[in-house]
Amino acid sequence: MDLFRLVKRRRTAGSMRVSDDDPTHRFQIAGLIVFLAGIDKALSLTLELLYLSGEVDWKWMKGRFKVEPGEVICAQGLNAKIDKLKELGLDLSALKWLVDSRNYYIHECKISVKYGLVWSEDHKHKLELRAYGPRFDSLLPPFSALRAKDIATYTSSLTRYLSHFLDKSGWKKSWLAISKKIASLPINPEPEYKMFLQNEKDYSLEDCLELFTSLTSRYVGEGLTLVGEDIWNRRRPNKKRDVKETQ
Repeated sequence: MDLFRLVKRRRTAGSMRVSDDDPTHRFQIAGLIVFLAGIDKALSLTLELLYLSGEVDWKWMKGRFKVEPGEVICAQGLNAKIDKLKELGLDLSALKWLVDSRNYYIHECKISVKYGLVWSEDHKHKLELRAYGPRFDSLLPPFSALRAKDIATYTSSLTRYLSHFLDKSGWKKSWLAISKKIASLPINPEPEYKMFLQNEKDYSLEDCLELFTSLTSRYVGEGLTLVGEDIWNRRRPNKKRDVKETQ
């Protein structure tokens, strides 16, 4: 919102009137990108909590990413997150035009050599059909006509929708059940703990990280399946979760 407000810092030439003109669109571009980055992160957290509630499959969540044991992430793109939430009952499709506008501006970039009509170098008023380039081509800056108060409205509405939707999912019960399960996991598991005490001085940082990963993989699992699968199955007895990839 602060970036959008910066547009009003320009003053009209010859007067004290503040202008909303931003001919380079630099504040709007920055504001739009930051705003959508915040939405992206909010939807990631929403889907991660829905995963803990047994609503989303792990295979979809991680996509093509290799995820460390004991971590839950949503590695999907923003459009995919919006589509998944719509599938689950929360329609945020109204945001897609902003996402598409941002994506086209960021990703569309090319160098072109083509035929076209160009003004003759010898005769200024004569058109010639000839090749031109190489030329750098990029889409014009996205124009969304968003203002700071529009961003504030979007933000408050999105927060309200996500909160209400998550409250209905029962993620808190799953969170508490998983926390209780984690509290019951072995403390100082053997033989790793004994080996660590005997060779503590020889353990490097890499050795410690390898030990942590090994124990997490054994007791927690990828996608938290070893501490959450039975909880999810009890809450969703008729829903088959895709956990084969995590074994």
